[in-house]
Amino acid sequence: MARLVGRRRKGAGMALEDKKTLVVGEMNFFTADEYTKPPTVTAYKQDSTPGKTTALAGWENLGHTQMENPLKITVSGGEVTVKGSLQKHALRTSTSDRNFAIEVSLHQFDKNTIKKWMGKNAVEDTGLVYAKPKPQPWRVALLGICEDEGNIFMIHAGSVDIAPNGDFDVQNTEDLVALPVKLTVLTDKEGKTLGMSEVTPLS
Repeated sequence: MARLVGRRRKGAGMALEDKKTLVVGEMNFFTADEYTKPPTVTAYKQDSTPGKTTALAGWENLGHTQMENPLKITVSGGEVTVKGSLQKHALRTSTSDRNFAIEVSLHQFDKNTIKKWMGKNAVEDTGLVYAKPKPQPWRVALLGICEDEGNIFMIHAGSVDIAPNGDFDVQNTEDLVALPVKLTVLTDKEGKTLGMSEVTPLS
């Protein structure tokens, strides 16, 4: 009888790693010039400056964001179509481009945040920020950093467009008012779109 070659060892394969799970308790979003690279997880962990200013050089905090729905990443496209011939109906598959968008709501009402919701071509006049009929999106790089009970998780996109994502909707007098924005992820100059780090211990 022939010997079995390449037998899978018992227990081999993906391991259960309890510390790789994620709870978004605190998360900050940053923007920078388009195509700005993210800091490495190692550089972020080793940075002892207040606010990680060395690791985050060139990145600007997007400000306070909504607590109840802190982050939503939507996916569109990626549909698989079966291609076939008359002789073989299922010959190959074709997959459409997959697109990502990140939805957050901004609580901070300074002029820079208001412009993120109104558009890059919004103008200031007599202390107010005015929208234009045809708003222009902000083209930036995005970095999101979540710290969760001694762990860190990052998302990054080298090129995103920031545009309004809904109404200025004040539903009650108790909750903080939010400005919803959508960050549509574009393809960067290296052909990449959305990136995520694995959950990694900070210490």
